[in-house]
Amino acid sequence: MTLTPIRTAQDLRLCNCDVRECEAMCCYDGAFLEAQEEQFLHELLAKVPQLRAKLPDPYIVDGYWDGEYLGRKTAARPHEYRNAQFPAHFTRTRCVFADAVGLCELEKFARARGQHPWTFKPSVCWLFPMQESAGQPVAPVADQREDPFQLADYPGYETIVNCGRHDAAGRPWPEALAAEGAWLRRRSRCRSSVHRATASMSYWAAPEHPRAARRSPARPPANLRPHRLRRSHDARRADKRPWQSFRGVRRRRLPGSPSRQ
Repeated sequence: MTLTPIRTAQDLRLCNCDVRECEAMCCYDGAFLEAQEEQFLHELLAKVPQLRAKLPDPYIVDGYWDGEYLGRKTAARPHEYRNAQFPAHFTRTRCVFADAVGLCELEKFARARGQHPWTFKPSVCWLFPMQESAGQPVAPVADQREDPFQLADYPGYETIVNCGRHDAAGRPWPEALAAEGAWLRRRSRCRSSVHRATASMSYWAAPEHPRAARRSPARPPANLRPHRLRRSHDARRADKRPWQSFRGVRRRRLPGSPSRQ
């Protein structure tokens, strides 16, 4: 394979892939999870049996790279790819959360509930191929020579899959990954929560919650919105007049105001 060097990250251009064509090849080995994401998925699937029924046991396993343990990741199961461009050094497997087409069941579940498509997905899934530093977007790997996943018989991963490979006909990476960057910045504003954009994993994941239907798909729960996080409960309460701070106490009526009939 002839490698065309890309001098800087500014030269990197990407195309948004069509899962129906690439068959989600980037998910061939599952997805590595952050420390809290495994527990999040366990709680979610315990409350959504229709999702759990589609998964094998176990659906989260230990992950290794070149014999070294890297952490926990979603399991993969055999899949016969029809894509002629499927890399020969990739195993013919796919993440257990992918459906027959390659669409993510977690994303489909969020869309069905009217929530942001990436609400329940592991961070590495929606962030890829972009990198992250202190909650800010960082350019993907631009040159295949710098791909961190290379062995003698494994020529790379991040610069091999369709969504991470340079394409001269594509758009500059900040433009191609604008949605990912916006979601990353929004997620970073909610860092004080136990999990991204969630005040309680059980609260957010419970489909039977009486307020679930009224929840805005593009906004986190009320107590996680940035303007709520900046002020403590005591500070908000101090703004209220004394007779407004207690439920069940009749509000004081100003002299001369008409009484309610």
